[in-house]
Amino acid sequence: MPVKARMLVVEDDEAMGALLVKVLDREGHEVVRVADGRSAIERLKDGRFDLVLTDLKIPGPDGLDVLRAAKQAGAATEVIVMTAFGSVDTAVAAMKRGAYDYVSKPFAMEEVVLLAQKALEKIGLQREVQRLRGVVRARDGIEAILGNSPAIKRVLDVIGSVAPSNATVLVTGRSGTGKELVARAIHQNSPRRHRPLTVIHCGAIPDALLESELFGYNKGAFTGAVSDRVGLFEESEGGTVFLDEVDTLTPATQAKLLRVLEDKRIRRLGGRGSQPVDIRLMAASNQNLAQEVRRGGFREDLFYRLNVVQIRLPELRDRPEDIPLLAEHFLGTFSAQNSRPLRRLSREALELLGSYSWPGNVRELRNMMEQAALLAPGEEIRPEDLPELGSDWRRQIARRLAGEGASLTAMERCYIEDVLRQTAGRKGHAARLLGIDRRTLYNKMRKYGIRSS
Repeated sequence: MPVKARMLVVEDDEAMGALLVKVLDREGHEVVRVADGRSAIERLKDGRFDLVLTDLKIPGPDGLDVLRAAKQAGAATEVIVMTAFGSVDTAVAAMKRGAYDYVSKPFAMEEVVLLAQKALEKIGLQREVQRLRGVVRARDGIEAILGNSPAIKRVLDVIGSVAPSNATVLVTGRSGTGKELVARAIHQNSPRRHRPLTVIHCGAIPDALLESELFGYNKGAFTGAVSDRVGLFEESEGGTVFLDEVDTLTPATQAKLLRVLEDKRIRRLGGRGSQPVDIRLMAASNQNLAQEVRRGGFREDLFYRLNVVQIRLPELRDRPEDIPLLAEHFLGTFSAQNSRPLRRLSREALELLGSYSWPGNVRELRNMMEQAALLAPGEEIRPEDLPELGSDWRRQIARRLAGEGASLTAMERCYIEDVLRQTAGRKGHAARLLGIDRRTLYNKMRKYGIRSS
């Protein structure tokens, strides 16, 4: 059989029961045998069984009672009933109550083994479905938001509080901080999780098309409207709509969106009447919408309608303690996806990741780890496997020193000191970042009187 299972055999015939235990045990399974219905039901209460083989005619509660107890103990438990010749009607009744199959006595042991194997294959498929559902939930739910920093814990607390409600949520933060991830987590933990989540990137749709995409249109509403079309709001009935880059909406579309929030009704382009729509709205922006309101670029009434609950995502540089966790997670994910060996980050690489400013936030870290998982030659990710990060770091130092009006010699000395400080005095690592060998580094340190432990 494909998997090792825990089985319960319920058979009052001593010889038959012993033979079943012997045959199934030989297949590599853990087999427990009892001789009556009461003992079987007690066993089912105390422990989990993958498969139950029960005679229908047993002392005490009968096989149908055992079947009922097995299904109450665990829906994933499969039951095969054994019945004497001529009792097929009872066996069929058992299948209607959830039995996997039945076998009539007398039977060949090979027949029982085959039935048990098929039942266990069904259990394996059910568990794989559950596992894949868990993967999807983890990808889209709260589990997908990684981090132990206080800032991320506050975000998770708010998500947990607001998800069960119908409140409108405004998610703010710089590009790459994970705004869509938050929206998905809220939806997956809401009563609407079995209905669609529609993600609309407002800035990616031309202004002339966005209104018809959102609200739909009737035939003849404009040139080219040759038939009625349902809009995204209608398609999301009962679910959630997430408007990313909501700050890019035109004043006219902002006004119509406000009407949707206030009246819970929409009107198609070219339509004469409105119709109700049941959606939860969430929005996101990487701009300061309060400032946009003050300068007249965004409607104040719409802002307050969207800003019932605001979740502000921190930049990655403000949560440096989460960088190792995120980096290792992305490395593992991309290694598995591309059938590459699992690589680890060296201490020097982690220090370099921690010293970087991450203007692209989590998205930039994710892309960098994908590249490293694909291209790094060894089992360990080292600073030289992150060339664009190291060169950016060097450019930042050079710009800072140049701004201070230092001479070339002073800039070189300060640059070397800065690199040694960032690498905690490890000269081999510092030399690699500087692009020189260790001997050259020692000569320059001696020349400039640089001391490093």
